[in-house]
Amino acid sequence: MITETAGEQRSGKCLIIDSNPNTAESVQRRLAHEGHEVFTVSDVQTGYKVITKNAIDVILIDIESSEGAYADLIADLIKKDVFGYIPVIVMGTFNQLDSMSLMLEKGAEEFLIKPLNSTLLKSRVKASFEKKIAYELRRETTERSQRMREELQKNIVKLTYGFVYFDQNQNLLLYNNKTFDVFPYLKKLSSRLIGMSTETWLASILESGIINFSHYPEDELEDAKEKWFLDRLEILSSPATSWLEQLITGQAIEIASYRTAAGDTIIILKDNTAEHAYYEHLAYMAHHDVLTGLENREQFYTRLKQAADISTSKSRGFALLFMDLDRFKAINDTNGHTVGDWILVQVAHRLHHCMRGHDFIMRFGGDEFAAIIQDISTSDAAMPMLERILAIINTPFHYNNTIFTVGISIGVSFYPHHSHDFDVLLSQADAAMYTAKQKGTTGYCFYASSMKHRVTRFVGANARL
Repeated sequence: MITETAGEQRSGKCLIIDSNPNTAESVQRRLAHEGHEVFTVSDVQTGYKVITKNAIDVILIDIESSEGAYADLIADLIKKDVFGYIPVIVMGTFNQLDSMSLMLEKGAEEFLIKPLNSTLLKSRVKASFEKKIAYELRRETTERSQRMREELQKNIVKLTYGFVYFDQNQNLLLYNNKTFDVFPYLKKLSSRLIGMSTETWLASILESGIINFSHYPEDELEDAKEKWFLDRLEILSSPATSWLEQLITGQAIEIASYRTAAGDTIIILKDNTAEHAYYEHLAYMAHHDVLTGLENREQFYTRLKQAADISTSKSRGFALLFMDLDRFKAINDTNGHTVGDWILVQVAHRLHHCMRGHDFIMRFGGDEFAAIIQDISTSDAAMPMLERILAIINTPFHYNNTIFTVGISIGVSFYPHHSHDFDVLLSQADAAMYTAKQKGTTGYCFYASSMKHRVTRFVGANARL
């Protein structure tokens, strides 16, 4: 075993195989002076016995003995599982260079030309010790890593989620079969997964077609895939991160990536479909009316902001409609909430079908509805839409052999003509609706400055609930 003494001098056990006792004694004396424990033998067979009984660190062989026997010894040493790794230094004269070259080809580490130079002898032996130390460290590290991998492999089999492990060179080292539940295509590549780079792994997932790109138009698909690949590659270089991957199977996969202190990368794949659907449902419920399915008052100001942004970019305004059903309260009180709710659902359905693709319709509360009509900023332009709404809502509703007739009163204000302030704009439409309702017949009314005294309902009332 190589040890360190004072002054960082490394010492160990050396074996000299030399049939010339004078040369052997000279080398032994010089190495012993450096603090090494030195064994000398005159032939290879005796050398085997010394190696078997002692933990030899370096072997020095004089080439003059049987070259065949040396070759056999070196071959055994090169196997490294017979005696462990032992560096070999070959000694010989210039006339024996060919023989020394043969020994180097067989696996000897160094050579020395006789007569031996003490400095070179010391240097060559020291270098051989360093190789021995480096080998032992690598072996210990490899064995320790192997034990850790084996233990980790036993544990990851028990995991209920997908597990992929890349080493510090970003080559795939471990995975479990749960990974195939998420990415079935990878099972076809199982014989090639170990050693696969992160780039190839990501490319294989992309090529499998499992990632959902259906929300991209055809002409943007290739760019979207390339961006996905580059983004994921960058994500995996982060110390720790997680993201949600939507699959064509409808699954929502939560992927978490962790970079260890040693530079390894651990990836965990978890099917989060049920939880994701639950939170999506909560988000939907927060912004939609439970009864009608229309967007609710919570979304009203978000849509107003979007409409205002579009209006600014196009230099065109929009109309805000505030609507209240006529005769609904009497029907609801007389026939009960079941009938009343059914009528509200039917009204919502009809109003929705009056809207164009870029308009917004929402239930504001009770029997009140609001709509944002894009690219319309004058009364003349708005009237066709208003007439259509009146006609479809005035059409009787048939419920269990009973006919119900309701009407609708509509107030209209225009952005930005009437106001840039959303609360004011809404109150103006409300004031116009109230004026329409005062007429006593289903109809609509556009906001006018004479209605200013009615513009109070929503202004300063913290309408953004």
